[in-house]
Amino acid sequence: MFFYRLLDILREDFPATLAVLGDEAFHNLITGYLLEYPPTEPSVHHCGRYLADYLRGHPLARTKPWLGDLAMLERAHLEVFHAADSHPLDAPAMKKIALDRWPRLRMRTVPAMTILALDWNVTKLFDAIADGRKWRRAERGKFSVLVFRRGFGVAHRILNHDEASALTAAAKGSPFAHICELAAGKARGPRATRKVNSMLERWLGDGLMTLDSARRRRV
Repeated sequence: MFFYRLLDILREDFPATLAVLGDEAFHNLITGYLLEYPPTEPSVHHCGRYLADYLRGHPLARTKPWLGDLAMLERAHLEVFHAADSHPLDAPAMKKIALDRWPRLRMRTVPAMTILALDWNVTKLFDAIADGRKWRRAERGKFSVLVFRRGFGVAHRILNHDEASALTAAAKGSPFAHICELAAGKARGPRATRKVNSMLERWLGDGLMTLDSARRRRV
């Protein structure tokens, strides 16, 4: 009975993987997975943590090599949904900070977001299944995918190289000036300014940024 309880949970946690494989193949997949990765923590929330890794070495990957990335995206949605709350920085709060302090300002990304490095663009496949549309085989390439909590749901989008670099730097607590350099990329002058402003506006609108706790107390 415990196995079927875990199977039901994993069906809920990985609906796209289930849709791609079908009930029987998914059942067989989870049987092998739980034998190799039996639950070791009291909470069943963690039982699907290693499914993406397991799929990458599974025979199913021979015909569907993107399954591991699809499961990784689904797991990221789950982790981000359950991530800790924070105090996102918004545009009005940003405007209250003196401009001469912006270059040294240290912002961080909120806990409820992550950036995935994927070898397949499984976002379209994920979205098609979620919308009840016909899905197609994922496109191969190098993709940085942002997964973030927005309101009471979770969203994702593909990042270009500059935005991925800038957000990664923000996650490490880099000074705002360095984040802007990465966000601008090869752009210079007014074009760089517009690019950085547009990116920052999107981040603040999506609730991706917060101030370091020490800095927040002084603002």
